[in-house]
Amino acid sequence: MATANLLGAALIVLAAVLLPSEAETQNRRFVVGTDATLQCSWSGLKDQDLITMVRWFRRGVRLRSKRYTFANHGQNYTLTINNIQKKDKGTYVCSPKLDVDMVLEDGRFLVEVVDAVLPEAPEITETQLAEGGRGAFNCNYKIAKEKHNLELFWSRNGEKLMAESGSVSEDSESSYNTYTDRNGIDWMNITYVDTEAAGIYSCNYKYRDGRVFTMSFNITVREREDPADYVRNITMKEDYESGRLMCNVSSLASQMERFYWEKDGEELMDDEKYDMSETSPSFYTLKVHMLDAEKDEGVYRCVAQLRLYSLAVRFNVTVIKSTKSTDFTAWTEFSVCDKQRKKYRFRTCAADGCLDKYGYVYEVDSENCSENDMVAVL
Repeated sequence: MATANLLGAALIVLAAVLLPSEAETQNRRFVVGTDATLQCSWSGLKDQDLITMVRWFRRGVRLRSKRYTFANHGQNYTLTINNIQKKDKGTYVCSPKLDVDMVLEDGRFLVEVVDAVLPEAPEITETQLAEGGRGAFNCNYKIAKEKHNLELFWSRNGEKLMAESGSVSEDSESSYNTYTDRNGIDWMNITYVDTEAAGIYSCNYKYRDGRVFTMSFNITVREREDPADYVRNITMKEDYESGRLMCNVSSLASQMERFYWEKDGEELMDDEKYDMSETSPSFYTLKVHMLDAEKDEGVYRCVAQLRLYSLAVRFNVTVIKSTKSTDFTAWTEFSVCDKQRKKYRFRTCAADGCLDKYGYVYEVDSENCSENDMVAVL
């Protein structure tokens, strides 16, 4: 019988290499939820091919579960405990088997499993976005996320966002999308920000033991102010059958979602009093019938509503009471109004056809009744 040779097992974890003289029980500590790897090698054996297999034991029972991954790379033999839990603590033994009359010492590990140490959650970051704009914010938890194989999920006001992108909420038209950049930093982008998009947004990193580390952002939205109205001052007179206001919005046609008229802040409806029409593409007209100085004087607006804001022309309309009884007089043969065969002098006299065509007079009368002088353009 050949003399048996006894070689000490060198125990290493990951890339560490231990000498035969260190072949004793090694203490190893792992964090709950991580993949824990134990590694054995026998550096004193000249011919590694003599080892036909290495078996792993815990509490005297050979390990065979799917929770364990066995591998060997050259002279290194590893056991990986997937998603290690506290119940997995204890002594692990790697036992080599040879096809010659030789004995190699078993390797032993005393495994301890502990909870991960979570950092103290930072204070909520205050972030303000502008209505109609976009915003982005990020969380940098790369090292811990990779080390502990953490699950990341985003939430808004405590509710988990189920997809990587989508609508912020049922009440908001804002959209979000999330991604991780090549540096491992986690981002959220919000586009088409509206006031309903405000809230507490959080990136949440879930550990295998169920604990969650969270970083939060308090997103507020600064309301966008519509551009100032373009102002026109208009004078009408009760003597006219109707007053007319016009807006040209051709430059906004591709962006406009809605067009409407309002008076003193109240939207107007098309009826016997107010006649609304689009006389040509993007050219809108409002006729105010049966002019009354007390009822029809006020602030009229034509409003082009875009997706993010509105543009408007404000007509400050003054309606002069009828003066037919005092203004009647004969025209001179040289009068422009005489040529128009006007019966009444309306204190002002515009060019041929101007009053007939538009039904109102500006503060400064138009001398040529041109479209450019008489139409408000947005």
